[in-house]
Amino acid sequence: MMGWLYGKRGVVALLAIFFAFSALPIAAQTVRAMPAADFEDDTLQGFAGRGGMETLEVSGDVAHSGVKSLRVSGREQAWHGPSLNVTQYIEEGLEYRITVWVHAGIPEASNFKLSTQVGQGDAASYANVDAKIVNVSDGWVQMSGKYRYTNTSGSYITVYVENDDKNAAFYIDDLEVAIIDGEARADVTLPALKEKYGGMFLIGNVISPQDTKGIRFDTISKQTHRQRRRDVIE
Repeated sequence: MMGWLYGKRGVVALLAIFFAFSALPIAAQTVRAMPAADFEDDTLQGFAGRGGMETLEVSGDVAHSGVKSLRVSGREQAWHGPSLNVTQYIEEGLEYRITVWVHAGIPEASNFKLSTQVGQGDAASYANVDAKIVNVSDGWVQMSGKYRYTNTSGSYITVYVENDDKNAAFYIDDLEVAIIDGEARADVTLPALKEKYGGMFLIGNVISPQDTKGIRFDTISKQTHRQRRRDVIE
């Protein structure tokens, strides 16, 4: 979180905002679970290439579980790779664990990244949840990370695997997106910094597109006089 603060006590105010986020209580909530993508039915199970030119095919060459996996080839950019739309399985405010198993093909070693995209176009945000260098000799390697979806207003959420080597070909299997924590709620009992220090200086904050709605925005707007999206220049 980046912010601008006016006045000699700005550092104190920024730290207070940080601790306000750290103190958010959790409330449990239940939504339907996403079935694991294991490709045992010989279909792509909703996966598509992020760049549109990748070749995705169910393969029996190797498999983490069962006898099938998804082979990815024909990539032309590092960000190209298999992507799955998981919007229907995501509840705003909940934290999820994203897990996938990867198997290097070519080259012998390359850097894999597991990420999620929220929104599309100029409103899109991207978060990397795990990254690993994987060798062919490693066999199947698990990649896993956590992400809390604080703003789902764009109604478009994907998880995807990319590779720093644009010529890399690889396999993925057993992708899962599972809830690990309930919804975080803003603590409205915390004193507002903008009220406490408003007579001395203004407090503002630069926020990401995904923070323009939901718990993070509720907390930021309670504490600050002004919020600005990071992609807006005045």
